[in-house]
Amino acid sequence: MNTLNKKVVSWKSRKLLPAICCLMGLGLLIWCGAAPAWGATITITFIDGLAAGGGTLYINHANNISLDGTKAGDSKTVHIEVDGVEVQTTVSGVGGDFNCNFNASDIDAAQVIRAWVVLPKYSNEQNIIVDTDAPDLPAIHWQAPVDGAYVGPNLSQIRAGVNDTGGSGIDWSTSTLVLSPAVANSNSNDGGNIYFNPTHGWPESDGSDIQDFSDNTIYTITAIIYDLAGNVRVNTAQFTLDYTAPNITTMHWHNPVNGPYVGPNLSEIQAVVSDAVSGIDWGNSTLVLGPGIVHTNSNVGGSIFFNPTNGWPESDGSDDKDFTHNTTYTITATIQDDAGNVSVNNSNSFTFDYVGPSITTVHWHNPVNGPYVGPNLSEIRAAVSDALSGVDWGNSTLVLGPGI
Repeated sequence: MNTLNKKVVSWKSRKLLPAICCLMGLGLLIWCGAAPAWGATITITFIDGLAAGGGTLYINHANNISLDGTKAGDSKTVHIEVDGVEVQTTVSGVGGDFNCNFNASDIDAAQVIRAWVVLPKYSNEQNIIVDTDAPDLPAIHWQAPVDGAYVGPNLSQIRAGVNDTGGSGIDWSTSTLVLSPAVANSNSNDGGNIYFNPTHGWPESDGSDIQDFSDNTIYTITAIIYDLAGNVRVNTAQFTLDYTAPNITTMHWHNPVNGPYVGPNLSEIQAVVSDAVSGIDWGNSTLVLGPGIVHTNSNVGGSIFFNPTNGWPESDGSDDKDFTHNTTYTITATIQDDAGNVSVNNSNSFTFDYVGPSITTVHWHNPVNGPYVGPNLSEIRAAVSDALSGVDWGNSTLVLGPGI
């Protein structure tokens, strides 16, 4: 005889089990119909004449048991036994029906009820175990490796891990895992988990189709898990679906103007970014400069900064550090938000020019630059050139001192 340890927990009204039929000896024991509500009676009917079988019926602590039967022409004895000790016996005379009621709440959860009817020629019986332990609280998961508050294009599974320690097992047919706001779905299980399966599929990971989900929406996951004795456990969790990538507002690498050429004044590269829903995941966002300048990133406010490991070029032109003259560098910002959406901007580049212009000649006397100039002084000029970025005429000067 089976013996199971149970604990008393709450139970809500529901359908307990489908029809259970147990065939014993030459008689048939039937427990059938919809399961009763809290405190109602489970009816077990004994009918003679059929052969084979046996089984165990799990109920919760609030149910009563009613044994009914009929056997015209024979006397009947109905027994109810708890852990081998008979607690109730009903003897019927020849013909007619018999009935015996028993309150399961009188039985400790650790005890096993055995009910059977003895007829003159044969008997049948039913083990009834009171399971008052609700399933373990479902552990809800919706994102790997971490169940975050925000979910984006990596949403591809919602499940609840369940376990029943009361002995009756999980009733998968009535356990559910749903979303609110509602998303059309079905449920499946692998014996230890119940899965949420959206009817029209999960959002596309490339952002091309969100399916039945809604962007910037808070979803509540509800797991309602029943065992076969009717005990229930409920757990909920929430996440916000964020399917919009971060915004890379501006890129800066030259103050005051982002020019196509940069020299010894290069001292900062930054990207200004924002995300209105889940926020920026700074740990997985990068700002790089290629070809390969060794660096780290930092962030302040809404900006991510590029920090060359060996420093910026010296402003006096004495050391260009890891940078290379006459090289075009591309800035790439890869920005991820806390939901896993990613934006990339690699459309900005500059050429590093670390060689000053050439002042070829200075003229002040025609036809010859002499040490003395008189009334024929009519021009002072300098011939200059720059083969890479060109001469910045607006910031180039030719002066004559003292103070002219």
